[in-house]
Amino acid sequence: MLGRVVKRFLVTHRRDAWVRKLAGRLVRLHEAIENRNYDPEQNGERRVLDVVGKKRTVRTLIDVGANIGDWTVPAAGRFPDARVFALEIVSSTYRELLAKCAGCGNVSAHHLGLSDKSGEIEICG
Repeated sequence: MLGRVVKRFLVTHRRDAWVRKLAGRLVRLHEAIENRNYDPEQNGERRVLDVVGKKRTVRTLIDVGANIGDWTVPAAGRFPDARVFALEIVSSTYRELLAKCAGCGNVSAHHLGLSDKSGEIEICG
């Protein structure tokens, strides 16, 4: 019951400055909860590399969904003796990944994705 009242109120006042401000803060809160931060320095990914590197010899790393290599390049630098496989399915992003990893001799970039099902999917980009 209360949910409907709140929803109706927000729909009616969605253009009010305070509602827009509240909406922006809620979006940022949701992004934080979902860890939608792709900066390895802030989201903990760089820390994982440091912790793993102290405890184990790393020979192989796989970056699934490598995007443009923001994790791949630091990982390759942190573990220069490891083979790093970077997988990116979006063509335009894959080209950026190739360019960013050009100087990393231990990185092997692949234009593909992984799934729990076999087959092909349509990708935009």
